[in-house]
Amino acid sequence: LLFYESSTRTRTSFELAAKGLGADTALVSSLSSSIEKGESLKDTGLTLRALGAEAIILRHSSSGATWLLEAETRLPVLNAGDGMHEHPTQALLDLRTILAHLRPGVTTVNAETLSGVTVAITGDILHSRVARSNMLLLPRLGARVLLCGPRELLPELAAAAGPGIEIERDFEAALRQSQVVMMLRIQAERLAGLQLDLEEYKAAYQLTGQRLAALA
Repeated sequence: LLFYESSTRTRTSFELAAKGLGADTALVSSLSSSIEKGESLKDTGLTLRALGAEAIILRHSSSGATWLLEAETRLPVLNAGDGMHEHPTQALLDLRTILAHLRPGVTTVNAETLSGVTVAITGDILHSRVARSNMLLLPRLGARVLLCGPRELLPELAAAAGPGIEIERDFEAALRQSQVVMMLRIQAERLAGLQLDLEEYKAAYQLTGQRLAALA
């Protein structure tokens, strides 16, 4: 488990899953290894392979890091989140949650599994690898995906990401249309240069008890 970014849920989930399947695991973090002294991703990966690693689970701040590491080490590399690119296992977990609530008993999925289901993804979509992975996955199973947020965090270009994806700026309108709502945190660590009024954002996009009650 090679983690260049801090993680609780993803790291622990991978570690417990691997151990549950009988695999041995070792954790390497950027704060307790030669990475802190400037060792490159390539060299770290080659070192781990030389020490006997047969697969690497990688979380990295740079988009595409998993592809680079796999090309250099020729080992299977699982993406535990790369920059602002993707977080595929989180999207699979989100799908499992949706199925458990809306399609209980379903054990296989196809292009019609989520037909008639609208999923609203709200918040900092510009910086969200979770949103990107869900945008790739959910429409393939028939879901309609509504992206909701201010222009600073949701460019109009996002609607061109693929079929089944639309933009709805009005949060309450998005809630009325949706059976599933995903709320994304604002990624303050990636907001450099963006002008965002936090109070205006909360007034427009916070999922309050009053907004939830209106849907009951």
